[in-house]
Amino acid sequence: MNFRSDDHLLKAGEIITRYDKALLAYAHVRVRDPQLAEDIVWPIFENICEKPHICHSIREPAWPYLVTCVENAINALKRKERSQNKAQQEFLYRHQEKLDISPEDTQLPGELHERLYELVRNLPEKQRLVLDLLQQEYSAQEIADKLGIAPQTVRNHKRLAISTLRKEAKRLGLLSLLLWLH
Repeated sequence: MNFRSDDHLLKAGEIITRYDKALLAYAHVRVRDPQLAEDIVWPIFENICEKPHICHSIREPAWPYLVTCVENAINALKRKERSQNKAQQEFLYRHQEKLDISPEDTQLPGELHERLYELVRNLPEKQRLVLDLLQQEYSAQEIADKLGIAPQTVRNHKRLAISTLRKEAKRLGLLSLLLWLH
């Protein structure tokens, strides 16, 4: 296929002009971080500009294609993050003798305990309550009965709380807390 460079750049420009704000908003809603949303969306547009065959293969409306690209980029980031977290955990586990770390030390030291409790205090009330009851070794069913909610709701509160704590730990650069929350 032989495309004139002006043709694909004009089409790429039209796609970017038409969809940039909406796609950035969509990505922002999905990742809840405006900078990360930009880091996801702009490489998609760059790819469209740099590769004429991709640009010319996009049919209008381009929205479904662009959303799929964003979802694929988010999934790739999640896979990379999980892989990095797993690698960090495995590294600490394999090298705890060399690093002079006891298994207890891979738990939370005092300062991190305080930061964790501060983060937990900032969670919504239901999430905080569910985490507290889970720490007391209640099952999801027992918590559901106690709070008058469904067991799936308990699991959702737990998942959202841990997700929030992970994001905050990552934002604050607390590697040890991230590993503990994994």
